[in-house]
Amino acid sequence: MSRIMQRIAILLTLLSTGCGADHQLDLSSIRSLKYSLEGTTGHPRPLPLAPRSREFESLVDWLKENRTGWSPLEATLLPGGVTIYGDSFELRVVHNTAVLRYLDESGQQRLLHKKIPSDRLAFLME
Repeated sequence: MSRIMQRIAILLTLLSTGCGADHQLDLSSIRSLKYSLEGTTGHPRPLPLAPRSREFESLVDWLKENRTGWSPLEATLLPGGVTIYGDSFELRVVHNTAVLRYLDESGQQRLLHKKIPSDRLAFLME
């Protein structure tokens, strides 16, 4: 397993819940996932996560377990971090913030964020 995939698996294990809004992401429709590290030279090229892999399943499980604790995001984040792309969403982690972007059932774009302890994500920025 690559180092990046190990980092994603660890990230999913370490993310914690908080209070706030619920995400309404349809998790049954996730068929493919990709990820990329931002802040490197050039445009990051998303790499696939194999369906039914431990990392793939961990991400879907984490999204199921973390439906609550999100807050609407009213600003944009600085470049950097890691972005995970799904069929119908993006999950971006920068410093101590996870940002989830998706279209809700009415077709409205939702942009939610959730704080994550910064020391737990330091390994992503190596």
